[in-house]
Formats: sequence, C-alpha cells, structure tokens
Amino acid sequence: MPDLATRFGWDLITVIRKDEGVDAEEYGQVLDVRGYRCPMPVVKMEALLREVSPGARIKVIADDPIARVDIPHFCEQGGHGVNLIENCAQEYGQACVFLVTRGQKPRSD
Repeated sequence: MPDLATRFGWDLITVIRKDEGVDAEEYGQVLDVRGYRCPMPVVKMEALLREVSPGARIKVIADDPIARVDIPHFCEQGGHGVNLIENCAQEYGQACVFLVTRGQKPRSD
C-alpha cells in the first residue's frame, strides 16, 4: 500500500519510522488530541499553530482515524511542514504521531 504522500499527492508529508532516529522530544510543544473526533484535532492544532512563531515545532498525537488524512492535508494547504512517525504502537497504541513545523505565514484564504 502506498504511503499517504503518494496516495494523495502531497509534497510536504514524510513518513518516518520511529527507529530512524527522529528525535520527537526536540519538538517544543505537545498537542494530545486523543479522544477528539473530526474536526476537533485539526481545529485544536490550527489554534495552537496560530499562537506559535514560524518555525515552531509541535508534536501532535491523535487517535481519530480521519486525522491521519486531515492533519497532513491541513498542513499542506497551510504551508506547514509535517512528518508522520510510524511504529509508535508501543507508546501510543493506535494513535498517529505527527511532527508539525509551523510555516512562515497563516493561510490567506
């Protein structure tokens, strides 16, 4: 099965295996939206992105299956960088872990 970036044609998402040495701990803020359902994970992430400076990095933890599509799509549309960390089941169960870097400016549309 192709990864999300291939399936949806997104340029900004990279899927990273947890064992590839990505240090999620260097992401300054953690947004844990487990238990929230669409559209709330994206709404809460957008609110936090508006509060932080360009270049700020946020670790987003979401267990809504739709978030796996919605969060990368929102980031791509808004000019934010996003990585999806795989192999986190031991720490986060079925939740997705995204590493989001705020873009230079908020969406203008």
